Amino acid sequence: MTFYRKLILIIFELLRFALRALIIILLNHDSHQRRILLMHNTARTGRGLVRILNYKIHIINPEIKTTFSKHNHLFVANHVSYMDIPVLSSIHPMLFITSTDMGKTPFLGQITQLGGSLYTDRTRIATLRNEVNVIADALKEGFDLSLFPESTSYNGEIVHPFKKSLFEVAIRSKIPVQPICIKYISIDGEPFSVANRDKICWYGDMAFVPHFPNMLKLKEIKVEVTLLDEIPIEEGMDRQALSDLTFKKINEIFQTYPPLA
Repeated sequence: MTFYRKLILIIFELLRFALRALIIILLNHDSHQRRILLMHNTARTGRGLVRILNYKIHIINPEIKTTFSKHNHLFVANHVSYMDIPVLSSIHPMLFITSTDMGKTPFLGQITQLGGSLYTDRTRIATLRNEVNVIADALKEGFDLSLFPESTSYNGEIVHPFKKSLFEVAIRSKIPVQPICIKYISIDGEPFSVANRDKICWYGDMAFVPHFPNMLKLKEIKVEVTLLDEIPIEEGMDRQALSDLTFKKINEIFQTYPPLA
C-alpha cells in the first residue's frame, strides 16, 4: 500500500473515530454507558489502524484471552510507542490510563480524550490520591483498564523499573493484574534493532511529526504480544509487592529475546 493511500485511510479512520466518539458523548448522558461505548469505539479504531499500517500481531498464550470475558483486569504492559495503544486495543477493548502531559499533547491528546482515557499526574502528590480513587472506581465498575507503569515510552532495549503508585488501584478494587509483554520483532523484514527501532519507538523528545508520517512509509511491522497468567490480589499484598511481581513476570519474558544488535 502506498504512503498516500495509507495516509488517506488513516485520516478517514480517525475522522470516523472522532465522529462516532462525539455522537456517543452527545447522545449518552449516562457516564458509565458512555465510557463503555467509547472503549469499544477505541478498540474498533485500533483494529483499523493496525490493519492499515500492516502490523502483524502474534499473540503468545492466546488461551489466556478466555479469562478476559470472565472478569475485568488491570492490564499492565511495557511501553515503547504510541502504537502500543492500538496494538493492545485491537486485542481486547480497554480504557487507557495516561499522563496529563499526554492529554495536553496536540492531536494525541484529543485522541485520548475521545477514547475515554483516565489521566494521572505522577509529579503532583497532592492530586494522586484522588486520581487513584477515580481509577479504582472504574475498575470496581467492571472496566478493563490498561497501565504502562514505566510512566513513559522507551527505546525497546530493556523494560524499565515500574512506578508503583498506580498499582494501588488494583489493591483497592481487588481486581487482578493481567501482565502483557510487548516485543517488536521486525520492520520491513529486518530484525528490530538499534539501527531501525526509531521508526517505531517514540521516546525522549521525539516529535509526533515527522515520526508518524515516516512510519506510514513502512510496509510491515511484526510484533509479539505475550499474555501471562493473571496476578490475583492476595490478602496483605501491597502496591510495591504487586509492582515488583508484575515487573518480574514481564521482564522475564522480555529477557528471552536477544539483545538489540
